[in-house]
Amino acid sequence: MFLPLTQKRQDQSTARGPRRPGREARKQMVPRTRPSVEALEDRCLLSGGLSAPVADSLYVGDGSDNTVKKFDASTGAYEGNFIASGSGGLNGPRGLIFRNHGQMLVVDQNVGEPNPGEVLRFNGVTGNFLDNLVFQTDPNAPFAPRGMVLGARHTLYVADDGNLDGITLGRLTRFNSETGAFLGDLQPTGFTGDFYPRGVVIGPDGLVYASVRNIAATGGEIMRWDPATGNFGGVFVASDATNDLNRPEGIAFGPDGNLYVASFRADASDTDKIEEFSGRTGAYLGKIDLDQAGQPRAFAQALLFGPGGSLFVPITGNGPDTGAVRQYDVTAKTFTTFVAPGTMGMPWYLTFGNTDPATLAYVEAPSGSSQTANPPRTTTQSMPALGGPINFSGTISTSPQASSLGSTAGAATSSEYARTTPLPQATAGIRSGIAATATEDQVFAHYQGKRPDADFVDGLALALVV
Repeated sequence: MFLPLTQKRQDQSTARGPRRPGREARKQMVPRTRPSVEALEDRCLLSGGLSAPVADSLYVGDGSDNTVKKFDASTGAYEGNFIASGSGGLNGPRGLIFRNHGQMLVVDQNVGEPNPGEVLRFNGVTGNFLDNLVFQTDPNAPFAPRGMVLGARHTLYVADDGNLDGITLGRLTRFNSETGAFLGDLQPTGFTGDFYPRGVVIGPDGLVYASVRNIAATGGEIMRWDPATGNFGGVFVASDATNDLNRPEGIAFGPDGNLYVASFRADASDTDKIEEFSGRTGAYLGKIDLDQAGQPRAFAQALLFGPGGSLFVPITGNGPDTGAVRQYDVTAKTFTTFVAPGTMGMPWYLTFGNTDPATLAYVEAPSGSSQTANPPRTTTQSMPALGGPINFSGTISTSPQASSLGSTAGAATSSEYARTTPLPQATAGIRSGIAATATEDQVFAHYQGKRPDADFVDGLALALVV
């Protein structure tokens, strides 16, 4: 049995309503073995064994009602809820990918609960709940999971945003995508700053990249690791006065090879934006403003490239575009509205059926075919690094990060998968990162535990908890 935690912060969600029927019963089930025949492994679908051609769709997690919504990938037309509200106990959908066309994996942050997060499995055709891949009762479950990608050798990478309090720390953790077994954390060896990972992607060089925020509302980094060895490759992008990178989250490489990152405003005089960096050197190349200083906010927690090389950006905020998905031409820095505002309440992470679960690149269907293409799964991660070799250092930790950013040497054994110390108790008070975002920070302060991100609505008159 895991030890109780203080309640998690409510990330950009409306106040929780009554608990959904059946949730408690599901949460108390702790099956520890995988069925001998997993429901809908759907290997036949991987070989294209569909009975009829199927056009691609866009899937977006909506935190306002705990659903995954489905849209036509060509027109943006709403096709209904793919995953029903609260299905499988879903309470805060974050990262979502198709492990294959028969199975979707969804990060469940368990927002507002005193529990760690989970990774849930759903039928990739019907959206019906299958089972848990990672249970909240797993001693290595991520506390506040966000982005997720699937690498080689069945390795699932999950970014854990921790509790932004210096006590429940962030992690970049790994699980077996078939069994849910814990495979250890990737550590930022030698890095002495705050480490709260949010987005994650495997780059065109085969390295694992993660966006990392600070406890404070300003700054942040993009870091990378060698997935074959687990060695830390250092900071690829650091925040500075030129790039104005703050609280980075959504992260994806474009067809041009450059890295695009969702970044948030530093204060009311700044803008929310998409930042572009060289995929080879990390050099800052420019930005796409999502809103204007002093105007209603329109920010993005995630982003993804899709058909035709367009960048698809779900919009949250307090402005008229909230609930929309914008389709950007990153060269012209212009957009069209792909999904109308108001269609969703809090759109976050997204995937197409044809999105590669490792690189998050879009795989175009063969010319003249309307059938959903099978994204080529990453089978090797030994590609040469762009821009030359990288000297890595450090090792893989086989237990969750504690108070040190150092690594744990030695091979993992089954006994090492268990925690040797109690889970730290998160602080009850919620403090603002900086004064300009104090009101945003306190939107969900009444949950008193899981700290809110400084990325929500301005001007709400809530009492500050200090």
